[in-house]
Amino acid sequence: MESSLNEKTDISSNIMGAYENDRKSNWVVSLDNKDHINKKYYNDHFWSAIIDDEQIIDINKNVIIDENILSSFVISISDKRRLEMIQKLKYNINFIDLDIFKNNAAKIEKHHIVGKSHIKCWKMAHKMNLDGAFFFEDDVIFIKNWRNVVNTFIEKYSPDVIRFDSFPTRIFENHASDHIKFYKDIQPWCLGGYYLSKSAINYLHNYFDDKKWIWRTCELAFAEAMQKFHATIYTSTPKICIQDWFKQTNSSIQNKNAINILSSVQKKNYLPIYESFYENLNDKKKFIVGSEGMGIYGKKFLTFF
Repeated sequence: MESSLNEKTDISSNIMGAYENDRKSNWVVSLDNKDHINKKYYNDHFWSAIIDDEQIIDINKNVIIDENILSSFVISISDKRRLEMIQKLKYNINFIDLDIFKNNAAKIEKHHIVGKSHIKCWKMAHKMNLDGAFFFEDDVIFIKNWRNVVNTFIEKYSPDVIRFDSFPTRIFENHASDHIKFYKDIQPWCLGGYYLSKSAINYLHNYFDDKKWIWRTCELAFAEAMQKFHATIYTSTPKICIQDWFKQTNSSIQNKNAINILSSVQKKNYLPIYESFYENLNDKKKFIVGSEGMGIYGKKFLTFF
């Protein structure tokens, strides 16, 4: 895997390679037993890496903590979705308008527009001198009691970044129905929702303050910037929020094949196991247990992409 990363030649892939190699040199090992994986797909997408002897932190899904309503920043272009997010978040919400894509906009231009919107959120949070904040796109669905769960984790472990909808999707065997599992994240794929500490907000604000956009995707840009916090970036299973890919058949950024895969993984692999954790996802007839996409096995969990 290391050699495949070093063979990458374009700017975006080199950034991704540096991100992965840096973190592996600290605390990551490749999965064993990769014979069943399509090698080309595996080499191209860097999926198969986990933390050696990682710590899994269980937070009870029903935990109650003194309420700390951190500010939320929401990127949206839809009045309907704004209203939905107001109902979900209720307090301390700041909306950021996403610029409309031109009809002929290339994918890299669209990612630049989305990236600028996230950076605009960070700049606003920096200006407000916040101790930490949540950042969302407007199509997310939350687990029940998500604020108490996240605030408990923040208070106990002081993360700089929590990726709420990190991808690929990780599923644990025999996952207890009353716990959220937190662990260090090794992948940069997350835009739907995340937490940033004060240090992360300030650093990211300064990092992108005068940089020309050279990245192929938002995730690659943010991966480069967030290397500084590699030891304090976490995610969870189930995800704190998910984007509603299971409802979607097309996307302004993702191609149709990608959306079909994302939707299938949610419907056939993830939601049949974890839907009970989420608000308003109790119709089990919507989701059929099956095997879709490519899975990677290792250390009592399965990741789907």
